[in-house]
Formats: sequence, structure tokens, C-alpha cells
Amino acid sequence: DVNWVKRMPMDTHRLVPRIYKPCPALQSVVISYAVASNAYPNTIIMNQPAFPTQYLIFYPHLPQTYSHDAKNFHSLSREIFVGPFTKQVYLISEPSAPLIIVRLLPGYLHRLTRIPMHEVLNQPVDGADGFTTEVKRVNERLSFAKTEDQMIQLIEAFLLKRIQTVKDALPIDHTFNLVIADPNRYSIDQLADLSCVSVRQYERQFLERIGTSPTMFIRQARFMNAMRLRRIRPELNWSAIAYECGYFDQMHLIRDFKAFTSTTPNSFKTWVFGPATNA
Repeated sequence: DVNWVKRMPMDTHRLVPRIYKPCPALQSVVISYAVASNAYPNTIIMNQPAFPTQYLIFYPHLPQTYSHDAKNFHSLSREIFVGPFTKQVYLISEPSAPLIIVRLLPGYLHRLTRIPMHEVLNQPVDGADGFTTEVKRVNERLSFAKTEDQMIQLIEAFLLKRIQTVKDALPIDHTFNLVIADPNRYSIDQLADLSCVSVRQYERQFLERIGTSPTMFIRQARFMNAMRLRRIRPELNWSAIAYECGYFDQMHLIRDFKAFTSTTPNSFKTWVFGPATNA
């Protein structure tokens, strides 16, 4: 019922995650861990923009449900991985239902699962499909953990074992972080040169490891930076943000805003894990 969805609270002030840094041995794999739960007494709905991020997510007790259109919702598995999304997702969270988000470095999800990322475009995937049933045993242990530190330790033990068989990095893998750090600095020709391949080979490898085209990834990285800047400097107007983040003009930013959130800057109210925390 879309009308019921519209009446639900659209606010994440009580869903701000606690951020944890990975241990040194996993800093080339994991950007951060986030632990969050819905502290409201009621169910809430959230709009997650299409950022160029890759996640492994655990729901130790009750998973969220999701929808692309805020009309047809589907239950998630209790453990999922999330590859490329090029459109926003609506998520419904029940009260006091915790979740643990492992934010992976760009491209690492392919290396961990060996799944071509373009095959899972715009769809959350059951964790067992890429990580075997061991991921479900980890989640079962998470449901009995008494502290967030214990949760992180369980996940890190799983990942430390997993990376022993990970695919080797290619030169292209190093370019993903360059784009995230500065989406406007490099052309695709330059990124291909840095990867020691032709532009065509670069685009093919990019599709396998990221799941989208380099152009889409650059657009999403620029948009993520704009959202982060808005969160940490709310006094800036959208025209100033567009300029700071390398857009041609404000209308260029608005077009991306509509593409990745299905709304306009002035109408957008919430996101799941705020860019100000790098989540």
C-alpha cells in the first residue's frame, strides 16, 4: 500500500550507525563496519540513494524489506551482499532490529565471491550464494553476541579466513579508489592507461569487477561526494555544492539527483547510512 508507506516516518536521526574501523590485516578489504538499529517504537521507511558502494550485511534477528518503487516490498535474507545499484532502494526497518554493515573497498566483492558484478545489478543477493553457508553460521553466532565488539570480532574472523583464497588484485582495482577520491580528476583513457589495458579491456574488466560502466561509476562517485558535502556543510546551497563537486551547473546535479534518488534535492528527506560517516 503506497499510501501507507507515505504515512510512515521518513527520518533516520535514530538510525545513525556506530562506525568501527577494521583491523590492520583487513584494511585493504574493508572500509568500515557499521552497527545500527531502528530506535523508534514504530516501523520506519528509508530511501537509500544509489551510491557506488559494495556491502556485506548481516541481520542477526529480523531482516529489512526492500522495494524499488515503494509499492512492492520483498523480504531480504538475514545475510546479504549488495553489489552495484543504479537506482534508489526503499527499506523498511522494524523497531529494535539490529543490522551490521560491512563496507568493502570497491571491486573487492567480486574478488571475494568470484561473481561477475553485472550479473547482480540492482538486486541484493543471499549471502550464501557468494560466501557459502558459512556466512549463515556467522550470522547465527551474531544473534547470540552480547556486545557490538563481539559482533565485529566474529565478522573479522570470517573475513580473515575468507581472504586467504581471494582472487589477486589487478591494476584496474587500484583505479577504483582513485575515482572515489576524486571523480573529476581522471578520464577513462587515463584510467585505462593506469590499468595497463586498452579502453575496451578496461570497460570489460570494470563491468565484471564493479558491475557498471566506468561512466556510471564516476557519476555515482561524484553524486556521493555531493551528498556527503551537503550533510557536513548544510549551510551550502545546491548551486555551491554543484560547483564544489565538479558539476557543470546545478541542473546537472539535479539530473543525477533524480536518477539516483527518484526525487529532487528539496524533496529528499532521508538516507539510510549518511554520507557524513562515509557509510
